[in-house]
Amino acid sequence: MKQNVKKCRWTLLLILVAAFIVTLATAFAQDTGKKTSSYAPVDIKEDFATMMARMKAAKPEVEKKHMDLLNEL
Repeated sequence: MKQNVKKCRWTLLLILVAAFIVTLATAFAQDTGKKTSSYAPVDIKEDFATMMARMKAAKPEVEKKHMDLLNEL
């Protein structure tokens, strides 16, 4: 009876260790695909007037997307 309990404990311990290793491997796996960000870059390479003109030109499209999303609700 004691051998069964010991065997069960070792099996449980091995399962927990394996789950921990899989969790760590998943957590540290790096995605090689480049992700886009909605944040503006810290190192700005265009002057303010150019950036303002680009954003003003994109504003109607952005507003339309937002209104479409709001209207879905």
